[in-house]
Amino acid sequence: MTRHPAIVREDRIPVRDGQLVEGPSWVYVWSRCESPFTPLYVGATGLPPVERTRLHLENADPAIGRVRAQAPDALIGDVVVHAYQLAAGLDRQAVKRALRAQLGGTPTDGPDPQPGAVAAAQEIVGRLRS
Repeated sequence: MTRHPAIVREDRIPVRDGQLVEGPSWVYVWSRCESPFTPLYVGATGLPPVERTRLHLENADPAIGRVRAQAPDALIGDVVVHAYQLAAGLDRQAVKRALRAQLGGTPTDGPDPQPGAVAAAQEIVGRLRS
């Protein structure tokens, strides 16, 4: 007989002094569901990706709901958010800049990405285009 557990996953969300304790770093790419792969927005966060996605969708403040403000086409039709957790020690903003550059967009202002950031961006692009 196959057992079907009632609990599939447990998450522990750390809170310190009434504030979320930042978790692992993530970069994410919004794209259309259909082929060919078309990136609509690239971001980075320390929040769980589903929570950051919700903020993009629901928050009217353009500094928080950046997809609403900067890529309103992403709110039309079917899209998917591809989220990638980064290895400890990688600068998520550096990975985001490298990823934007490799996807043909304009990287955000900042220093040249660290070599690990470029390698991470290359790996993500390979996964997105496979």
